[in-house]
Order: sequence, then C-alpha cells, then structure tokens
Amino acid sequence: MRFAKTTQMLLLLQGLVLLEVVNAQTGFTSLVCGAPSDYISQSDGISWTSDTAFAPPISKTFSLPSNSSLRTLRSFPPDASRPSGRSCYSILVPFGLSLVRATFTYGNYDTLNKPPVFGVSIGATMFSTINFNTQDPWVEEMILNAAEVQTFCLISMDGIPVISLLEFRPLPPGAYNHASSSLGVALKKIYRIDCGSEAMKNTRYPDDNYDRIWNSDQYYLDASTSSTHSITHDLNTSAVADAAPMTVLQSNRFNFRNQSLSYSLPLAKPNGKYLMNTYFSELHGAVGPTFKLSVNEAVLMTVGGLPPLSVSEFTVTQAASWWWNISLLPVSGAPLINALEIYETVQLQHISNKKDARALNLIKLSFNAQNILLDWSLGSDPCFPVPWRGISCDTTGIVTSLDLSRSQLSGDVAGLFQDFTRLEYLNVSGNNLFGRIPDLKGRFQSLKVLNIANNQFSGPIPEKFDQPGLVLITLGNPCIQYATNPCPSVTDHKPQPVGISARRSGHHSRSLVVGVVSGTLAALLVIAAAGIICCHRYKLQRELMDASEEDIVSVKGAPSESGAFKGVLSRVQETASCLRVHVWRFTQGSFIRFTVKGPTHELGAKAHFSARRGGWTRTSAPWR
Repeated sequence: MRFAKTTQMLLLLQGLVLLEVVNAQTGFTSLVCGAPSDYISQSDGISWTSDTAFAPPISKTFSLPSNSSLRTLRSFPPDASRPSGRSCYSILVPFGLSLVRATFTYGNYDTLNKPPVFGVSIGATMFSTINFNTQDPWVEEMILNAAEVQTFCLISMDGIPVISLLEFRPLPPGAYNHASSSLGVALKKIYRIDCGSEAMKNTRYPDDNYDRIWNSDQYYLDASTSSTHSITHDLNTSAVADAAPMTVLQSNRFNFRNQSLSYSLPLAKPNGKYLMNTYFSELHGAVGPTFKLSVNEAVLMTVGGLPPLSVSEFTVTQAASWWWNISLLPVSGAPLINALEIYETVQLQHISNKKDARALNLIKLSFNAQNILLDWSLGSDPCFPVPWRGISCDTTGIVTSLDLSRSQLSGDVAGLFQDFTRLEYLNVSGNNLFGRIPDLKGRFQSLKVLNIANNQFSGPIPEKFDQPGLVLITLGNPCIQYATNPCPSVTDHKPQPVGISARRSGHHSRSLVVGVVSGTLAALLVIAAAGIICCHRYKLQRELMDASEEDIVSVKGAPSESGAFKGVLSRVQETASCLRVHVWRFTQGSFIRFTVKGPTHELGAKAHFSARRGGWTRTSAPWR
C-alpha cells in the first residue's frame, strides 16, 4: 500500500493525470481510446471517457467506419525514444479484485492490410498476444487483484499496436478467490456462457452489476438437441460466491431425452491449466436430477439433489490441451446447467524490487529527459515483462545494470543513485552531469563498473573506490582527483598580466618597437610550436573522448579480479613496462591509454590500467 501511494505521488509530480473516472457506475473506469470526447452508450447507459488524459505519449488516433461496432482506435507507432516498444496506460483504480477488459480492432484502418501482432501486459505479467490474423475485433479479459495504480501496456512485436476500449470493473469481496495475489495467480477469461438463453445475445450491465459479458450458449452447441426453461422470480443465490447475475441464473438448458448434454469448446493454448465455474439450479420447484460432470472424458464430480429454486456453484480445475469437452451424464433425470465460466490460470510474474523501482521513478522525475527516459513508463514495472530501456534485472526483479549514457541528462546526481539494492553496473557517460562523484561503492559492495566519462564531474574519488575489482571510467571530466594525481589549483594555470609602457622619446621608442617586434615574433613562433603540439595532443585526446562508452576502462586492482575485462587486461599485464604510458591502436582506428605503476610482476591494489574490450595492435609511439 505504501509503495502504491509513493508511485501515485510520483505520477502526480510528473504531471500525469491520475483520475478515478466518475460516472453513474460506481467504481467503473471506461476509456474509449482515440475518441475526442466523452459519451454515454445508448444501449447500456455506460459512461465512456476519452483516453486523451491517460494515453501514453507518441500515439495517433483514428476514426473507424460507421459500420464498425467500435468508434475509434489509438495506435502507437515506433519511436526512437521507445525502443522497448512498450506503451502503457497508468490508471488509478479502486484497490482490490478487479475485472480488466480491453478491446482491440484493426479493421485495416491504415489501408495496408498488414494486421499487427503485439503483446498485452498488466503490471509485470504478460497475459496474451494479440493476433488479428485469427480474430478481429479481439477482446481480452482478466480477473486479478489490482494495485491502486494499475498499468496496462501494449508491447510491439510485429507491427503497430492498437486499442479501442479499456475497462476496469470492481468485483465483490470474496468472489473468484482463485485469483489471489497471495497465491500469485490471475484468471484470464476464455469463456463465460449463459446456458439456456433463448436469444443469441449477450448479457452485461445493467443486468450484471459487475459488467461481465455473458455469451449465449447457442454459439457453442446445436440447440435443436436440447431444450431450455426459464422463470421470472428470484432464486436463492446464497451459495453463489461469484455473484453470477440473476438474469443468467433464471434460465437453464437441459436434455429432454434424458441423454447427455455436451459442450465442446476449443482452447487456444496447449497444456494450459484451467478453472471452470458451473452453476446449476432446478427451476421446476422440485428436487433436481442427478448427473455426472466430466471434462475431457474424466468424471470430476456427481451433481445431485439440487435444492428447488436455489443455485449451486461448483468449481473444478483441470489441465487441458486444445479442447475443453464438457459432458453432463445422466444418472437419474435430465442433466441441466444454468451457466459456466472457463478461465486460464495465469501465474503472476514476480514484480521488481520496490526500492529499485522507486529509485528509477525518482531518476526520471529528477531529469524528466527525452531520449532514453521517455521509454520509462512511470507506474509500470521496470523489469517485467520487458525491461525499461537501459535497465537489466536478475530473475528476482532486482536492478543490476543501469545504462543512462548519452541520455541528455543535466544536473547534480547527488542522492539519486543511493537507493538501489544490488547495482553492479552504472553508466552515466556522455551527459552533462556535475558535482562530486557519488560514493556508491560504500553502499553497493557488488558495484563492478562505474562509467562517468565525458561529464562535468570534479573533485576527489571516494576512498572506498580504491578496492580490487572495480572498473572506474572517468575520462573527459574537468578534473578527477586521484591520491597520486591531485588536481592543479586554479592559480597554477592562471595567466599572469602583461603590460607595455611606451615612451615618446625617439631612442626609447625605437628600442621599444624593436623589442616588441622581436618579442612578438618569438611569441608567435612559440605559439605556433605549442599549437602544433597541442593540436597533436588534442587530436589524440578527442579520438579517445569521442570513442564509444566501452573505450576507456580504468581498473584498480589485480586484472584477474576484473570480471568481463580479464582477457584483455591479462594481455596488458604481459606487455606493459614499468612506469610507462602506452598508446594502443585498434583496428577500428581508436586508441586506448594505460599506465602501470610498479614492476609488472608485482601488480597489486595500486596498479592502474586502462583497456578496452576487443582486439588491438600496439603502435610504435607511446603517449606523450
């Protein structure tokens, strides 16, 4: 709860709109995607809100033809700032058990006849893959315990993701107890069937207070082989935990020949784990029949002695592949059924470490940069199902690597990287960051690489960085102070004032002119020579500074402890000479520079290296 409140505050600080959509349906959130304004549905009275205030950045809206059942859609074209392809809605919803439903359509809106394929995730869990080649429109519905700030993401796979409707519906306490965050399980709806419906129509709000959509069973069987019965007065539903609507329960289907009653329902996923809720009621006012319930030829239970005018609910779980064949086998009397629901059980992905997620959100809010941070969707999970750009995580959701290089970041980093739990790699090179180097090694014993190259950092390197196994990259900063290489003071390089006092007397004037001319020529020669030397050095230095983020690697400690750089550093050790600074030219034309202090056979904690991954060849001249 505390983390959800923090995330809520972060979203508000960023300026994102977090709204509880207020309408006639208490707790309902109904977003129409791509619509310019709100409207009320004439068929069911549901108030629909334009998603303009909720939509992720970089999207386009389209109106659909008048003959379409949907009005509009929103698409999310590819963008360089969103390389993960993840576009997320962050919605403030009532905390607790919720139904989440999304409706997608392609309808060749772009006239390209190329239906896209994309993923759908809620929080950290990937729930489904939308493929319009098999179905259009496409409806996905999940039941899960929602967080206060619920993130719903579309993840590009092949083509441009689109969405038309997004709905959140609160469910009653105690319902669907198999969808439990404590159990780490959510339910993905496969079928919800009104058995005995006399018309081929769907039932939803206002007949179902929770706006579940119940499809007529006439879509799924040959109605001519069975019969239906319905009543108009209310039934006793005290034993119905999942609150099926009265309208659905007031009708049932039975086999008047006292033979088996069957539904054969295809499944999209092989070897899945499924859950089925079945609802039975004897509507004739007498004790009901007895029959067996089987799924895929396996008898799961015997149903009998149904109380008259009361509803009984039974839940079964079963693994299945491709088909869910339901049979009601008579024992005495005609088998009957009022309704059924089939869900795939989905294991929820372990979410990212909350402390790490909070730290990343604070970084985004602090810089509010374009480029890399635009891909970070506040409120969504930074690690799963697709990590944010520049982030790597372990399987438990702990951030181990953070690459913010060349991200147009500008400012002081003090306090921004202190809260990560087990960070191993941090790269902030190529930005405009300033201040002192943050003492991260004191907090992160596992820190292996810190790249702060090409920024505006200055000052001493924290003492705790002087440990074996740490790769520290500092090239291109104004002055980084090592213990053996303190920054020169400002006065060391401050130019001294120069003045010329000229008298009008002839002799002194001629002497002064000669002196000035001679001095000027000498100064010009010195400047020219210095310029040539400086240009040479500057050229080499720029080649180093313009290199990629992996070009310069300064290592403190024995090369064998430097992890990924072990192979390169061991070769440096073999060829380095005592107290020499060498330049090595790569086949790509770039340079590296390394210094060894002390005999090469006595390398220890005070040895300093610079190296780069990859092959290299030595030049004839050392760095000068």
